[in-house]
Amino acid sequence: MSLQSKKKKGLDYLAKVGIKEAKAQELLENKRVRNVLEAIEAEIETPENLDSEQKKLLYKVIELANSASTAKICVELIKKTEIKTEIDIRNAESIIKHSTREMSVDEIVEQMHRNIPSLPEMENVAAAIMQENAGEPKAKVLRELKHHPRLQFVAPKTILEMMGRLEIKSVAEGKGKKLEKSVGGLTDEMINELLEMATQAHPPTRTINKKFQQLTISDELYNSKDRKWTRYLEGEMQTMHTPFTNYQKNNEILREHIKRTRGQVRVRFPPEPNGHLHVGHAKAMSINFGYKEFYDGWISLRYDDTNPKAEKTKYYEKIKEMVEWMGFKPDEITNASDYFDRLYECAVELIKRGKAYICHLSRKEVAEKRKETMATKIDEGKEKEAAAEDAGERVISPWRDRPIEENLELFQKMKDGHYEEGEAVLRMKMDMTSDNPQLWDLIAYRVVKHPHVRTGDKWVIYPSYDFTHCLTDSFEDITHSFCTTEFINSRASYNWLCDALDLYRPVQWEYSRLNITGALLSKRYITKSINEKKFTGWDDPRLSTLEGLRSKGVPAHSIRRFVESLGITTVASETPQHVLENIIREDLFLSSKSTAILDPLAIEVPTGTILVDRKDFRAGEPDPSFYRIQRGTTVFLKDIGPLKLVDEEKRILEKSEDTHNAVVPWLPTDAPTAILEIVHDKEIAEYKTARVSPEIAKSPVGVYWQFIRIGFFIRIEDKDSLRFRMVVPLKSSPLLE
Repeated sequence: MSLQSKKKKGLDYLAKVGIKEAKAQELLENKRVRNVLEAIEAEIETPENLDSEQKKLLYKVIELANSASTAKICVELIKKTEIKTEIDIRNAESIIKHSTREMSVDEIVEQMHRNIPSLPEMENVAAAIMQENAGEPKAKVLRELKHHPRLQFVAPKTILEMMGRLEIKSVAEGKGKKLEKSVGGLTDEMINELLEMATQAHPPTRTINKKFQQLTISDELYNSKDRKWTRYLEGEMQTMHTPFTNYQKNNEILREHIKRTRGQVRVRFPPEPNGHLHVGHAKAMSINFGYKEFYDGWISLRYDDTNPKAEKTKYYEKIKEMVEWMGFKPDEITNASDYFDRLYECAVELIKRGKAYICHLSRKEVAEKRKETMATKIDEGKEKEAAAEDAGERVISPWRDRPIEENLELFQKMKDGHYEEGEAVLRMKMDMTSDNPQLWDLIAYRVVKHPHVRTGDKWVIYPSYDFTHCLTDSFEDITHSFCTTEFINSRASYNWLCDALDLYRPVQWEYSRLNITGALLSKRYITKSINEKKFTGWDDPRLSTLEGLRSKGVPAHSIRRFVESLGITTVASETPQHVLENIIREDLFLSSKSTAILDPLAIEVPTGTILVDRKDFRAGEPDPSFYRIQRGTTVFLKDIGPLKLVDEEKRILEKSEDTHNAVVPWLPTDAPTAILEIVHDKEIAEYKTARVSPEIAKSPVGVYWQFIRIGFFIRIEDKDSLRFRMVVPLKSSPLLE
């Protein structure tokens, strides 16, 4: 049956269930829903005969079931009246999902009943949670109860009734007794208590997380209104796992991790030394270094240096310089290359476990095989499926089932330099049936015959990012591996590799990358533009690299405040440039004010010849919207008084008794000449004949000034001239219009 026919049949069926056409069409765009619906149709051929409650349950199964087999079992349980609510569906689905073997319907029903505790057990669990949250708002206590593992499949009505019986205290009665904060790390007693809860059959995750927060976050930071800290108590960040609730393949792995780290929050900032940092990296720095400080944890600056052809010593140095300029100090500086020996051992172990193999498919061959597969699908009339999968079609290697001993021998040959680049790679034997391309036998090692900046010619094979990233996180006992949302599919491969080697598995958590209107944030594009001489270098003030922003005069503190203000979510958005500019203005607001004239024009006043900006003078027919010097308008000049234009050609102004329309800054004709630089989009305008007040000429390099009606400037180094660069314009800058 074609996809179109399936959708039409599905629409008819969903209409009989009582689902509106618009919603039904939306559901049927999902491949999972189509598969689930096909299984349900086989079980219930006439859904119109169901009562209204059964139809609602069927709708929920269609929405929630993760597979056709799960949906089939849920339908059978609905028929047996074992599923009566949405919570019952979640109960059954959880059992099916976590079962290590195929269970009969009767076994599932039995386990569903066991998942719902007896009333005495319910009350004991609830009493403990309510004591922990004494004095908190009722809604928050209810949320904690509903998410407890032993209460997650209990009807909300039952929980509410139980809350009433146990007499929840209101907020007005005051906060409950707080745990004593840890100083200098968690004590043995604290660690043992948290670990004991974490290794239970049904660990109370939320209770553990709350206790950990109480023990590790200072009252000052927890109660702060500063965005630097409040962002860690919002949305998913507030309920994020802790070192004790990062559940592992088995409890022994978790215990050993806690033994090594004593329950410390550990994060890392892992740039690749193949270029310079930009403002997007500032967000990553801020999140990681801030999280470390919030939980009094540990952080490494780790260079992800697995691509020897792209990495240079100067990049290592510049990255470190920019991290320090931003005001951050790592607890340790590490490199992926520090772990090359250990990574190689992991690759060998993976082969021995039958989970990696040597593949000889070249990039060209993979591309050709994809084309063949696509052509076959089109020949079979599956044009839409082919178009949907297109360039992402999976290709199964003909060498996937090589014997372990042969793979070990060939991997040794790779290491010994037997193969040239592209002739052989080590692939992880993952899951080629998955819908996630990140599980399609990713490359673990490839041949790169190029000396490494740090290890020289020791290696001719190098680990891939997908192989290195999670393992180096594991080696460093990282608890929170923050990255941007383009890596969200990589979470599956990240977890797969750690579990395949029975290693400690950190948690990868994604946040949206920083996008600023009009800013260049692509390292590849910036490199290309610099090579094409469009920019002078990575410190060009037109760029949004950290060096470019520093060169422009933007304070590091302003960049930190900017990225802190954005919050931490997975929602993609574009931040307007003016958000950063407003913060810079706030930070430079106390800079000394003075007069600067971009384009000097001499005029005659009663006290002699003076200079004003050419844009402050208008010849010709008067314009009622122009309030500065023109025929018929009175202006005020400091220390001179109100004046009006009496001779346009000779630019002569005389005293006036009229009310002035505007105040016009001026300078004497002997005012120092300076060069003023102003960045306009991607161009730099140089005003080489500008004039400035005498006191400005004496200021040292690096001092900020607010030039009236123009913007905030910084004096920059120039051996031959007095030079200032604009950091940010004023909100209203008539001379720049």
